[in-house]
Amino acid sequence: MKSSRTYATPVLEQKNRGKLILDATCAPIDISYPTDLGILNQARKQTERIIDSLYEQIKGRLDKKPRTYRELAIKDYIVVAKKSPPPHKQRSKAIKRQLQYIKINLSHIQGLISLGATLSALTKRQYKMLLVVTEVYRQQLWLYENKNKAYQTRL
Repeated sequence: MKSSRTYATPVLEQKNRGKLILDATCAPIDISYPTDLGILNQARKQTERIIDSLYEQIKGRLDKKPRTYRELAIKDYIVVAKKSPPPHKQRSKAIKRQLQYIKINLSHIQGLISLGATLSALTKRQYKMLLVVTEVYRQQLWLYENKNKAYQTRL
Protein backbone atom coordinates (compact mmCIF):
# COMPACT_ATOMS: atom_id res chain seq x y z
CA MET A 1 0.00 0.00 0.00
CA LYS A 2 1.36 3.32 -1.02
CA SER A 3 0.94 6.43 1.04
CA SER A 4 -0.82 9.22 -0.69
CA ARG A 5 1.10 11.84 1.25
CA THR A 6 4.17 13.41 -0.17
CA TYR A 7 6.58 15.16 2.11
CA ALA A 8 8.19 18.24 0.69
CA THR A 9 11.47 19.38 2.12
CA PRO A 10 11.23 22.98 3.17
CA VAL A 11 13.27 25.31 1.00
CA LEU A 12 14.94 28.06 2.93
CA GLU A 13 15.07 31.11 0.83
CA GLN A 14 17.26 33.95 1.97
CA LYS A 15 16.09 37.30 0.87
CA ASN A 16 18.24 40.34 0.38
CA ARG A 17 18.34 42.23 3.67
CA GLY A 18 19.97 45.39 2.35
CA LYS A 19 23.28 46.63 1.04
CA LEU A 20 26.71 46.27 2.57
CA ILE A 21 28.78 49.36 2.06
CA LEU A 22 32.51 49.00 2.55
CA ASP A 23 34.52 52.11 3.17
CA ALA A 24 38.31 52.24 3.44
CA THR A 25 38.15 55.20 5.80
CA CYS A 26 36.52 53.13 8.52
CA ALA A 27 38.87 51.35 10.86
CA PRO A 28 38.60 49.78 14.30
CA ILE A 29 39.36 52.19 17.10
CA ASP A 30 42.04 49.99 18.64
CA ILE A 31 44.31 50.38 15.59
CA SER A 32 46.41 53.48 15.98
CA TYR A 33 48.09 55.47 13.27
CA PRO A 34 51.86 54.94 13.48
CA THR A 35 53.60 58.12 14.54
CA ASP A 36 57.28 58.79 15.06
CA LEU A 37 56.83 59.16 18.80
CA GLY A 38 54.71 56.01 19.07
CA ILE A 39 57.18 53.96 17.04
CA LEU A 40 60.07 55.20 19.19
CA ASN A 41 58.16 54.32 22.35
CA GLN A 42 57.56 50.78 21.11
CA ALA A 43 61.22 50.47 20.14
CA ARG A 44 62.27 51.60 23.61
CA LYS A 45 60.02 49.00 25.22
CA GLN A 46 61.53 46.27 23.05
CA THR A 47 65.08 47.26 24.04
CA GLU A 48 64.06 47.08 27.70
CA ARG A 49 62.76 43.52 27.21
CA ILE A 50 65.98 42.54 25.44
CA ILE A 51 68.04 44.03 28.29
CA ASP A 52 65.99 41.97 30.75
CA SER A 53 66.68 38.78 28.78
CA LEU A 54 70.40 39.46 28.41
CA TYR A 55 70.76 40.42 32.06
CA GLU A 56 69.28 37.08 33.16
CA GLN A 57 72.22 35.33 31.46
CA ILE A 58 74.92 37.20 33.39
CA LYS A 59 73.14 38.04 36.63
CA GLY A 60 76.03 36.92 38.85
CA ARG A 61 78.66 39.03 37.08
CA LEU A 62 76.96 42.39 37.63
CA ASP A 63 76.06 44.09 40.88
CA LYS A 64 73.05 45.91 39.42
CA LYS A 65 70.89 45.68 36.36
CA PRO A 66 71.63 48.43 33.81
CA ARG A 67 69.48 51.50 34.36
CA THR A 68 66.88 52.00 31.63
CA TYR A 69 64.85 54.99 32.94
CA ARG A 70 61.60 53.12 32.22
CA GLU A 71 59.30 55.13 34.45
CA LEU A 72 60.71 58.46 33.33
CA ALA A 73 60.52 57.43 29.65
CA ILE A 74 56.90 56.35 30.01
CA LYS A 75 55.96 59.63 31.70
CA ASP A 76 57.74 61.65 29.01
CA TYR A 77 55.88 59.76 26.31
CA ILE A 78 52.42 59.96 27.89
CA VAL A 79 52.62 63.72 28.51
CA VAL A 80 52.98 64.36 24.78
CA ALA A 81 50.95 61.44 23.44
CA LYS A 82 47.79 62.56 25.24
CA LYS A 83 47.81 65.94 23.56
CA SER A 84 46.14 66.22 20.20
CA PRO A 85 48.08 67.58 18.38
CA PRO A 86 51.04 68.49 20.54
CA PRO A 87 52.95 71.69 19.73
CA HIS A 88 55.91 71.21 17.39
CA LYS A 89 58.53 72.14 20.02
CA GLN A 90 57.07 69.74 22.57
CA ARG A 91 56.82 66.94 20.01
CA SER A 92 60.41 67.55 18.93
CA LYS A 93 61.66 67.43 22.53
CA ALA A 94 59.75 64.23 23.19
CA ILE A 95 61.22 62.57 20.11
CA LYS A 96 64.71 63.66 21.18
CA ARG A 97 64.17 62.16 24.65
CA GLN A 98 62.92 58.85 23.25
CA LEU A 99 65.94 58.73 20.93
CA GLN A 100 68.21 59.29 23.93
CA TYR A 101 66.52 56.51 25.92
CA ILE A 102 66.93 54.10 22.99
CA LYS A 103 70.59 55.11 22.59
CA ILE A 104 71.23 54.39 26.28
CA ASN A 105 69.45 51.02 26.01
CA LEU A 106 71.39 50.02 22.89
CA SER A 107 74.66 50.88 24.64
CA HIS A 108 73.57 48.75 27.63
CA ILE A 109 72.86 45.87 25.25
CA GLN A 110 76.37 46.24 23.79
CA GLY A 111 77.80 46.29 27.31
CA LEU A 112 75.93 43.15 28.33
CA ILE A 113 77.18 41.38 25.20
CA SER A 114 80.76 42.41 25.96
CA LEU A 115 80.37 40.97 29.48
CA GLY A 116 79.43 37.58 28.08
CA ALA A 117 75.72 37.60 27.28
CA THR A 118 74.92 35.95 23.96
CA LEU A 119 72.32 36.92 21.40
CA SER A 120 71.63 33.24 20.77
CA ALA A 121 69.69 33.13 24.05
CA LEU A 122 67.19 35.65 22.67
CA THR A 123 64.07 34.37 20.98
CA LYS A 124 63.86 34.75 17.22
CA ARG A 125 61.32 37.52 17.68
CA GLN A 126 63.57 39.39 20.12
CA TYR A 127 66.54 39.11 17.79
CA LYS A 128 64.50 40.43 14.86
CA MET A 129 63.19 43.25 17.05
CA LEU A 130 66.76 44.18 17.99
CA LEU A 131 67.62 44.51 14.31
CA VAL A 132 64.45 46.51 13.65
CA VAL A 133 65.05 48.80 16.63
CA THR A 134 68.57 49.64 15.51
CA GLU A 135 67.26 50.52 12.04
CA VAL A 136 64.37 52.57 13.45
CA TYR A 137 66.82 54.40 15.72
CA ARG A 138 69.13 55.15 12.79
CA GLN A 139 66.30 56.44 10.58
CA GLN A 140 64.60 58.51 13.27
CA LEU A 141 67.91 60.02 14.38
CA TRP A 142 68.62 61.06 10.80
CA LEU A 143 65.16 62.62 10.48
CA TYR A 144 65.59 64.45 13.77
CA GLU A 145 69.09 65.75 13.02
CA ASN A 146 68.24 66.88 9.50
CA LYS A 147 64.90 68.44 10.45
CA ASN A 148 63.41 66.63 7.50
CA LYS A 149 59.99 67.68 6.18
CA ALA A 150 58.71 64.15 6.75
CA TYR A 151 59.70 64.51 10.40
CA GLN A 152 57.88 67.84 10.74
CA THR A 153 54.60 66.64 9.27
CA ARG A 154 54.27 63.39 11.22
CA LEU A 155 52.37 62.99 14.45
